[in-house]
Amino acid sequence: NFVLGLAIAAVLGLEQYGRYALASILTLMLAGGLFEWLRLATTRFYGQTARENEPAIRATLNMAYLVIGGAIALVALALVLFGLDFGMAPTLAAAACIAGAASGLFEYKAALARARFLNGSYGTLVIVKNLLTLTLMVAAGYVFRDAVWVLAALTLALMLSLLPVNRALHDRAALPRLFDPARFKAFAAYGLPIVAGNVVYQLILLANRAFAVSAYGYAQSGKLSLATDLSLRLFVSAGAALDVLLFQMAVRADASGGPKAGQAQLVRNMVLVLAVLAPLAIGYMVNLEAFEALMVPERFRGEFASYSFILTPGILLFCLGQFVFSPVFQLQGRTAPLVLAALLALACDGAGLAWMPSGAGMAGVSLVHSLSLGMGCLATAIMAMRTIRLPWLDFAQIAGACALMSLAILPLRALSSPLLAMAASGFVGALVYIGALLVFDTATCRQWLLARLRNRKPMLPATASADKV
Repeated sequence: NFVLGLAIAAVLGLEQYGRYALASILTLMLAGGLFEWLRLATTRFYGQTARENEPAIRATLNMAYLVIGGAIALVALALVLFGLDFGMAPTLAAAACIAGAASGLFEYKAALARARFLNGSYGTLVIVKNLLTLTLMVAAGYVFRDAVWVLAALTLALMLSLLPVNRALHDRAALPRLFDPARFKAFAAYGLPIVAGNVVYQLILLANRAFAVSAYGYAQSGKLSLATDLSLRLFVSAGAALDVLLFQMAVRADASGGPKAGQAQLVRNMVLVLAVLAPLAIGYMVNLEAFEALMVPERFRGEFASYSFILTPGILLFCLGQFVFSPVFQLQGRTAPLVLAALLALACDGAGLAWMPSGAGMAGVSLVHSLSLGMGCLATAIMAMRTIRLPWLDFAQIAGACALMSLAILPLRALSSPLLAMAASGFVGALVYIGALLVFDTATCRQWLLARLRNRKPMLPATASADKV
């Protein structure tokens, strides 16, 4: 995803990338607003046991996707046939709608694999999808230089990526006649508050881009969009990669050991997510200038590092809200507080844009966005603290390890080669950070490592007999 954003920006150019960035928000809003609840209900209520004993769950989810996807297809057709223009070219809006439906279907299929712990199928989905999107979207952008064709290529890549796993994810018992309205309502009650919160965050992003376009034009908005998109993709992808496994472990612990076991797993998950995302943010911010020189297309340079530096703390906090604190409410099935947190973030963003000094420019828009995301995380954390005890000591130790890592890698920015600076900071930073966690014994990691080393069995000699092996 990170490389894909850079490649598309390089082939489309400033203005077309600005149009693509705006349309991609519509794609994300449709995928998140209309289909995300399907994914959430799947990860929470579906699994191998449900597949065998309660086929109505899968049948209800299938029918819901079919109806919503069909409605989006009709809207896209109407946009093209009647030339409806709502601030975006009809063909671009239609392409964004179809891509949103395809994205929703892909995420639903991926969630089915996750819920049944089909690691091979899930890995196939992700790998094939990323290879196809990188190849087809960049090729479409290079050949046509048009955001519409890039979105069409995204749709094609998503649909093709489902073919290798279609048989593994098929469920013959989930017949359409088993659709259960009561289950549909239960799934919606669980997932829609989370979806509403995510849509609000997408509205923040859309509002900021629309403000940037109206005040500074598509070209300047494209520069801000690239910094925002790449930073979001980096951290959201990392957080989602952890959430793929960790939340399912919490669900399984809750089902097998009760609420206390589920909460204990959630606390472990919190530490793991923060331990990965926090040093990633520090390393990214320290190396932004080197990264810009190496990776960012020339037309986008200059402002990329400064905008990303402002945005990264807010994006980190957004990811902590999504992958550290939100699972507390998801596991309890009490997801309404997430909407309140998102609305507070939206209010903060609106107030920031309204009161932003006229000369603040795109850096001011970046700061407002970052502060609003931080507000959403703070509100989510405060509400989560009412029902679960946070591992403050582990959090403090991770912060201390990050501080030591920062001191170690800051001088490396002065190295003559940007590539050498990034490689050196990655190597030195990892050593210092991991070493600090072991010294602090964060989440008993040193005890775990020593126990593993003590219990490690010696390897059998090469001449060992077959029966001993």
